[in-house]
Amino acid sequence: MHTVKTFDHEGRSFEIKMVSYGDGWHLKVFVDGMPTKVDGSVSHEVQQDAAHYEIGDPRKIIADALEEFIKGNG
Repeated sequence: MHTVKTFDHEGRSFEIKMVSYGDGWHLKVFVDGMPTKVDGSVSHEVQQDAAHYEIGDPRKIIADALEEFIKGNG
């Protein structure tokens, strides 16, 4: 798994990791090194559309949104 983002919040360590699979990317959230049931995916089609419309990497967009949500800013 590739770590996309790491951050600390309220004394806990969060990691957002992704792994490539046939149709795109699978996302998984880890807290203090342990996997959680929070997960998601980004298809290759979505990633290609994001590049075409120049809106950024959807994997990073999701990771940033999760961080904001966890920290209570979203």
